[in-house]
Amino acid sequence: MDKTLGRAAAARAETATAADVARTASLMTREDCAARASVSVRTIDRHRTEGKLPFHKIGRAVRITPEDFATWLSRHQANLVLAVTVAAVLYSLCVILCLLPFDAVHDVFHHCPLRPR
Repeated sequence: MDKTLGRAAAARAETATAADVARTASLMTREDCAARASVSVRTIDRHRTEGKLPFHKIGRAVRITPEDFATWLSRHQANLVLAVTVAAVLYSLCVILCLLPFDAVHDVFHHCPLRPR
């Protein structure tokens, strides 16, 4: 009887493993995500540990669903565009301020209503 239970348990384990393999076939690795997003694996790990990128642990392996990755990627790219835009504006402002004579820059900041007094 013990042998029968052992064989039945082994069969269930094999079935569960096959089902797990079928279910996890569509999941992405950290390396897959990094390659598709053109970022480093370290960036993927940082976003994962900060809670920005949902993930699943299967044993020791980290897997990410394609849906979660697509959502994260759209947010990540939007943030990247915003950062580049802000950097471009700041750079332009620095160029403009550097081209102005010192007296003009001083007058602008001296008469600025937001300047701390």
